[in-house]
Amino acid sequence: MLQATLVLASASSVNRLLGFAYRVGLARAVGAEGLGLVQRAFPVYLAFLTVATLGLATGTAKLVADRLAQGDRAGAERVRETATWLVLPPVLLATAALLAFASPLSRALFGDARVAGPLLALAPALAASGLSTVLRGYFQGRERMTPIASGQVAEQAARVLCVYLLLGPVRPQDEAWLPTLAALCTTVGEWVGLGALAASFRRGRGRGLASPAAAPRPGETRVLAADLLGLSWPVALAHLVGSLNATIDAWLIPARLMASGLSVAAATAAFGQLVGMALPVVFLATVVVHPLANTLVPEIAEAAALGRRRALRRRAALALAATLAVGLLTSAALALFPAALGRALYGAPEIAPLLRVLAFAAPLMYLHQTGASILSGLGRTFDAMAIGLVATSLRVALLWLLAGLPGLGLPGAAAAIGAAHVAAGLLTWARILALFAAPR
Repeated sequence: MLQATLVLASASSVNRLLGFAYRVGLARAVGAEGLGLVQRAFPVYLAFLTVATLGLATGTAKLVADRLAQGDRAGAERVRETATWLVLPPVLLATAALLAFASPLSRALFGDARVAGPLLALAPALAASGLSTVLRGYFQGRERMTPIASGQVAEQAARVLCVYLLLGPVRPQDEAWLPTLAALCTTVGEWVGLGALAASFRRGRGRGLASPAAAPRPGETRVLAADLLGLSWPVALAHLVGSLNATIDAWLIPARLMASGLSVAAATAAFGQLVGMALPVVFLATVVVHPLANTLVPEIAEAAALGRRRALRRRAALALAATLAVGLLTSAALALFPAALGRALYGAPEIAPLLRVLAFAAPLMYLHQTGASILSGLGRTFDAMAIGLVATSLRVALLWLLAGLPGLGLPGAAAAIGAAHVAAGLLTWARILALFAAPR
């Protein structure tokens, strides 16, 4: 678990550096207005992507780990093949739909026909991302994290090179194309990442690490497809809930801040401080937590498939201890050096009060991520989705109540978001403990 987590954490750190270079190059190339057009297109693309990929990465990882734990290597290959055939129709349909409706969507959602260009450029990325989802789940189930890490780095590196090589030579008279070309760089990155994953798969098969899939037994493909969809649809819904959270925040927080007495301009600026500055600082620690969460799915699935309850408890305890340790270190840094962090990262020491509020919630804010992975490894993806819905409801209620109070406003919004994350983590681990305490 530690080795796999370190591999993914190292790749995540490299990706953060590449992502920073990508954002700098993008901002310089397209300017604030062009960047705004690209950012408007991305939520639409992500919604299409979530629906099209059906959350299959989690289901694939779980079932592949189950088959391998039982010594059925050919069965693990059949899971991969079934997942591939499952994902192809929806991603192709989503690609066709986005190509067909890019222009009407840009006018209906944003009242700006210029968003259609980035949407059209992003449409071909759906197919690559869908196939990558299956391969990532397959490698995750086999507990081979190096191909996943190399694919992520290759994807991000391709985006950076594309931005600097494709956007740099654009002439002033062609600048209207810059947002579309910027979105096209994301598509290039997705296809390069898929190529890296496919190359790792071919190398593994050449070394005998993957057995050819035997012909499925009668009705087995149908059963596998049902199992994959049963595990995966709650994950897809949870991802949609995450997208909904971002949309709700963008509308509700400024509205409630204005209700607390701020002007439109001040509320918009305050929203940027919270969502664009303070929260990213708090979640910097996910560079460790997210890889740990990815590693947990196959580890837990393997122990569950073999009925090793003691191993389940040990791995869950390790995940809990690691998550709490990261949370406590983050909390200490936020509480002791809030102004210094704001000044060093953004030149904005004024976000210190927000970081102090979030410091109290930090020890428990990451629990949901690792806990949800344990539930997924146990095949309880519906439980994780239901807890996410409860946390979203609490988030909306607290934002409405606290962000609109005069004299509280922005710190109240920070407290509401922190409390919702804490509630999600506590509920997740309460469910895990209940499952472990249940009789066999």
